[in-house]
Amino acid sequence: MNNSTAIAVAALGGMILPVQFLINARLSDGFGNALWATMISFIVGTLGLLAWILATRQAGAASWSGALALPWWAWLGGLMGAVYVAVTIISVPAIGPTALVVLLIFGQMVAGTVLDHFGILTERDPVSFSKLLGLGLVFAGTWLVVRA
Repeated sequence: MNNSTAIAVAALGGMILPVQFLINARLSDGFGNALWATMISFIVGTLGLLAWILATRQAGAASWSGALALPWWAWLGGLMGAVYVAVTIISVPAIGPTALVVLLIFGQMVAGTVLDHFGILTERDPVSFSKLLGLGLVFAGTWLVVRA
C-alpha cells in the first residue's frame, strides 16, 4: 500500500469511529449494560472478519505455529480493544462524540510519545522539540473542545 492510500484509509477509519461510538452507545441503551454491548459488538465484528477472511480466500493464510511462539503479551491486543470499546460506550453519552474523539487522540499522542521515547515495543525515537510542540497543540485543541 502506498503512502497516499494509507493516509486515505487511515482518515476513513478515523471517520468511522464517532459513528461507531454512537451506534455502540445505542446498543448499550438497548441492553442496559455497556459490557454486554461491548461483547455483542465484538461478536458481530468477529463474524464480519470471518466472512471477510472466507470471502477473500485467506482461510489458510494464518501461521498458528508462529502466533503460538509469540510472547504472552502479544495476545493482549484483543483485550485492549475490548477495554477501548467499553470505555467509548461508557463515555460517549456523557461527553459526546467530539470530546471523546479529541480525548482519545490526546491519550494516543501521549502514549505514543512515551512508547517511542523509551523504545517500548518499538525502536527508540526520542522526544524532540517538534513532537512536544505538536503534543502541546493537540493538548490545546483538546482543552478548547472539552472545556465547554
